[in-house]
Amino acid sequence: MKQAEESDVERLLGIPFIETNVNFVHLIDYIFFRYVKGSDYFEINEEYEKTIKKSEWFQELIKLMINEKIRDIDYIENIGVAERNGKETLVLLDFGFTSEVYDAYYK
Repeated sequence: MKQAEESDVERLLGIPFIETNVNFVHLIDYIFFRYVKGSDYFEINEEYEKTIKKSEWFQELIKLMINEKIRDIDYIENIGVAERNGKETLVLLDFGFTSEVYDAYYK
């Protein structure tokens, strides 16, 4: 396993890390507010919804974020690249900043 680079996100997920309007960082925020918190902070974004629907990785990430109450994973330092079943995939390296941690120490 290795630390992911921004180019790995685009190569493996098909979207840039941060350089355009539809990017990984904004999509993670969108997922957190729309799916995890159930908030309408972000209006429904058809491009993001298409990206989520066509990506098993994002669908699994949503489940993980909901079940583990993960809050903040949109930094490249939190993402690695690992081989699973003979294919490279992105993996989360550190997701300890949960909603409970936020509520207890940062609210």
